[in-house]
Amino acid sequence: MSCMRNQKGTSDNVILALCVFCFAGVAGWRLYEHKQSDKWPAISAPISKISPLRVGSRNASQFDVDYSYKVGTNFYAGTAHYNTMGRELYDQISSSTYLPIHYNPKDPKDSADPRGWFPLEYYVLVGGVCIGGTLLFKKQNS
Repeated sequence: MSCMRNQKGTSDNVILALCVFCFAGVAGWRLYEHKQSDKWPAISAPISKISPLRVGSRNASQFDVDYSYKVGTNFYAGTAHYNTMGRELYDQISSSTYLPIHYNPKDPKDSADPRGWFPLEYYVLVGGVCIGGTLLFKKQNS
């Protein structure tokens, strides 16, 4: 009976490890996509609205910035999402009238501010790999 429990617990660990690796994979893909925007052409986009979700003094700040921009004869709009440590970036952006963004030359409606990466996703990526690896290591050693 105890042998059955160990096998089930081991398979549960493998399933959990695979789920954790999936979350880490999504975070890694988002990091890769975001880094690709560094290679796109840059433009200054007028800020139309800043929506603070949570602005801390020393802790994390979350806010959205709506902006518009023109490529050729076409106008586009976008929203940059920020989740940063401290409030320095929030203060910098909220005191500005323009946002430096990059737009995809193949699909100009796709745009990003390279500073808008979520640090939380770094933690999910690294934490997911560590937790998933630990679960698989435990499975191999049991």
